[in-house]
Amino acid sequence: MYGIAPKIPVTIAGSQGFATTQTLKENTQQNLTNLILTSPGERIMDVEFGVGVRNYLFQNFNEIDLETRLYEQVDSYMPFVTIENLDLNRDPDHGVLSLSITYSVSNVLSDQTLSLTIDPKLTS
Repeated sequence: MYGIAPKIPVTIAGSQGFATTQTLKENTQQNLTNLILTSPGERIMDVEFGVGVRNYLFQNFNEIDLETRLYEQVDSYMPFVTIENLDLNRDPDHGVLSLSITYSVSNVLSDQTLSLTIDPKLTS
């Protein structure tokens, strides 16, 4: 069965070849997660791509900086996604950052939520 895009991390799905995302919801969540976790300069040929959320873990940053970066990146690279709500929670003592993003895709998906917890012990 054909899918929309390869699942990341790339894995083999038996005789079908690579595992793929099967729905627009699954593909959008994967792409949004990739955009958030990729650090600027990490993507070859597009050094502006990525929010780089890990870069904020131990910095003394203002949440507005991260929010602004996230909104700018979504507007640039995923303009079909509308962020409805963004919740940031951080534990500066342990360097843990939690994001919850409620988003929609015009006329296709509504009220989808992506939740990520960035823990330096798990995401080195």
